[in-house]
Amino acid sequence: YSIVQYPTSDDLKEAILRRKYLEGPRRHTAARLLRFSGETLLCKAAKAEQWELVDWLVEQGDAAELAEQLHTEFLDVWDNTERCACLHSHEDLAQLCACLDNDAVLSRPWRYGPLIVPSGAKVLWPKLDALRDALALGPLSMEALRQIGGAKVTFRTRQDSEAKGVWQADLAAVGESCFACPLL
Repeated sequence: YSIVQYPTSDDLKEAILRRKYLEGPRRHTAARLLRFSGETLLCKAAKAEQWELVDWLVEQGDAAELAEQLHTEFLDVWDNTERCACLHSHEDLAQLCACLDNDAVLSRPWRYGPLIVPSGAKVLWPKLDALRDALALGPLSMEALRQIGGAKVTFRTRQDSEAKGVWQADLAAVGESCFACPLL
């Protein structure tokens, strides 16, 4: 696209664009440029739902490389995401404390099924000392945690490298033939 008029009014978010068709060497030069510095353009196009542009970028570029660019742009979607889990009983607290190492990181998954908190998640709130002190109170543990708002445990989770590789491989496979929307 080429800019015909900017700004069009008092709103600096508006511009008039004209579709620009590149032919021959200019098209290949533009594709090479986008391959090395198109991260922002690809991500902005995905955010703006400009699927024709996204499709063109994926067709012209290396889908695995573009997947890495999307991962970098949307890092906080997968890594360092916070989630909460409620403690319902003293047994829940005992199971949680048994899974935690000295850095308040889960050494193994806590809970199962849809409530699972994966290994590697770090407890942000309440602090590890508060959880262990409450556990030592026995039957009064849940009441003690409720007093400090600690019956709701907050974790920071990280995506493991295997899961990251799976979604990047999926995007690369899709990008080989077509691309309808980003796999976010």
